[in-house]
Amino acid sequence: MAQQLQAAEREAQQQENLQELAAWLRRVADGDAPDPRPPEAEEVVALLEAAAVGHDTAASVALMQAAHMHGARSAFHVLVRLGHWTADESLELHRLGVPDEFPQSVLDTAQQAASQTTMPAWPGRRRWGANTYVSSSGARAYRFRRSLRGRGVLEVHLAVPALWVDGVVQAEAAERGRTVGIVEREIPLLPDAILEASRLTAAAARPALTLRMRLAGATLPMDRVAAWTAAACDRVTGSTDRH
Repeated sequence: MAQQLQAAEREAQQQENLQELAAWLRRVADGDAPDPRPPEAEEVVALLEAAAVGHDTAASVALMQAAHMHGARSAFHVLVRLGHWTADESLELHRLGVPDEFPQSVLDTAQQAASQTTMPAWPGRRRWGANTYVSSSGARAYRFRRSLRGRGVLEVHLAVPALWVDGVVQAEAAERGRTVGIVEREIPLLPDAILEASRLTAAAARPALTLRMRLAGATLPMDRVAAWTAAACDRVTGSTDRH
């Protein structure tokens, strides 16, 4: 009997809390300021996120019904009112569970790695030279030239951000799996600090993975190769720095 009474009291308390949270959400939906927020605000936001992307749970359905909110659009509207999402938030990213931001611990580790890593001296360095082009992102660079025998040689230099990746940054990259490109922007695999530290530029020495292709003259007109290379990249001129 005592256990049944305690269970009934717990259920009554849960219903009271639900009604209080629902009343707060209703006020926000009607245009009132969201502050002060209840202690359970983070849990409520998580339930609204689930409702907004169609991943309803019993708890999110109960909360929405108690707040007289109907449909995913209503949940989205309140999340915007709370300042948790923006009006142009990509729901598809949330449906797929794609992380939009890096944890602060990952950002701090990446910044530290980018500032401490130095490029060792090694005899295999090559100068940019003439006809060298680098992509706007610095992820790759191309060089087209002719060998002494008159054959075309195309060198593709790829940035190596993996040299800066370790520990929590590596774990985060493994969890993400890839860079995600959407219409309005790109969600990177690695933090900006590492991408900036590894990008190829004529202004600093950077490590690179180089692929060299020797082209037979009859295979592809050399002027077409040079034109394609120039169109694909921004030309780096007037520099003798190394990469």
